[in-house]
Amino acid sequence: MGTAEKVAEVLGRKLAPELFDVVSNPEFLREGIAVDDFLKPDRVVIGTSSDRARDVMNELYQPFVRQGNPIYFMDERSSEMTKYVANSYLAMRISYMNEVANLCELTGANVDLVRIGIGSDSRIGKRFLFLVLVMEEAVSLKMCWRFIILPNKTSTTLNCSTP
Repeated sequence: MGTAEKVAEVLGRKLAPELFDVVSNPEFLREGIAVDDFLKPDRVVIGTSSDRARDVMNELYQPFVRQGNPIYFMDERSSEMTKYVANSYLAMRISYMNEVANLCELTGANVDLVRIGIGSDSRIGKRFLFLVLVMEEAVSLKMCWRFIILPNKTSTTLNCSTP
């Protein structure tokens, strides 16, 4: 948090404030389809307190949001927090499903059927309900979660911790 402010402070030591604007523009790219996500973003988040920067960023992103996907303008800190919350929320959903898998194994329930059952709830959705091997985000906090692997109905529970 506060990266945009730090950048503005560093630039301000060498440049007059009217010569630059600082924008927080987090990316929300998925592994394996990052180029497609960039070209057709679900949404664009732009954090700036500058009207000039807002106008430039709005013009810059117009070719990428022609199909009606929104551009959300907000202050820099809210933009940064949006990125951190999105990452941690997705990690939480994945971690939660891993724990559901543990519970299913203990109770004899079929995790795949449970996933289908809860994924059909429009409030929850089907995305990010699959088991994963490890989750690590290198933005500023490293997240390493307890995870479970269930190939052929056998499980392996591993714990990892960050330094």
